[in-house]
Amino acid sequence: MTTTRKGQPFDIFSAFTETSAAPQIAARQIDSWLKAQAEVLNGLEGLTDEWLKRRREGNEAAIEAVEKMCGCKDVNDMLVVYFDWLGGSVRRVTEDASAMAERDVSRAARAAAAASAAAQNNGRRRSTLQYA
Repeated sequence: MTTTRKGQPFDIFSAFTETSAAPQIAARQIDSWLKAQAEVLNGLEGLTDEWLKRRREGNEAAIEAVEKMCGCKDVNDMLVVYFDWLGGSVRRVTEDASAMAERDVSRAARAAAAASAAAQNNGRRRSTLQYA
């Protein structure tokens, strides 16, 4: 166990509860963290729903392409089916990348706004404390 300069045992939990501001500060931090987690999960829900929809479309397109290829009479017809499938696949991958980029840009903008607000609030608290 850690001791204080006076040789008394130091208990982090009692030190935390003895300061009236510490629980309030911790509660604000925990609340902010939990709200941020909820926001991340909400953002991922839409992203994963759209991603899953595109995966299903891709699976259906692959099944359809194989069925069409089985009915082809020559290689040229098979290539037409293949390139049609490939075009859809590239479109879906591009939509995946675009959705992720939009999410990342949106998240960065929210983080910047939150950091700016926190800095402004911190500045207000400091000025209040300095002149109180």
